[in-house]
Amino acid sequence: MLVGLLSDPHANLPALEAVLDDVRTAVPDALVCLGDFVDYGAQPDEVVAALRDQCSMSLCGNHDLAVLGDLDPRLFNPVAAQALTWTAERIQPETAAFLRTLSPAGAFAGLDLAHASPRDPVEEYVTDELVAQCSFDERTFSTVAVGHTHVPAVFVTDGARVVWVDPEPGEPVQLDGVRAIVNPGAVGQPRDGDPRASWATWDTRRCLFVVRRVDYPVEQSQQAILRAGLPPFLAHRLAHGQ
Repeated sequence: MLVGLLSDPHANLPALEAVLDDVRTAVPDALVCLGDFVDYGAQPDEVVAALRDQCSMSLCGNHDLAVLGDLDPRLFNPVAAQALTWTAERIQPETAAFLRTLSPAGAFAGLDLAHASPRDPVEEYVTDELVAQCSFDERTFSTVAVGHTHVPAVFVTDGARVVWVDPEPGEPVQLDGVRAIVNPGAVGQPRDGDPRASWATWDTRRCLFVVRRVDYPVEQSQQAILRAGLPPFLAHRLAHGQ
């Protein structure tokens, strides 16, 4: 089974539409969203509507929870908190209702899922080998897909040590016979210096993880953010993948 993995669309509709076009090219058997549908971008309702019926499984992220009032906005930086307030005041009731049905962790087709990390699915960032090691030590899983960091990554352990793999777009990473944490990167706000939207596929039979990068009209997303009166920084960063 080929599973499409996407995360952190963050209300960036042009990026999501470009990714969904690429999804149709890759033809996965199922699509999974790892959370953070909303915040930062200017089109939260449209992004949720585009994914609600297409995803076989979806998680909520920390920004989704904050918009719903289930996480304190003061835990976020001032720019994010301002965008959270803007989003919470504007999302449609059906958008909020959908987000309320979601959990920050789950499983699909034998693949464990968490928005942030296996041991803390809401807030912990898996950004290095030490954090990954803690999840390998404290949780039982073979392969888990996470988002949250906005950076594509693979962490692998053979039981003795953890290795951090920086996946090249389009290059399969073979994960048969090892335990792994995989991250498809971000659709709506990449932070690895590459402004292209990021998503990935997971082949459940062959244990292959492949990151895919997709160009999209960044300027359209920037204009939508500026027109909405959201912090200009949120528009400017998109051009730099930061």
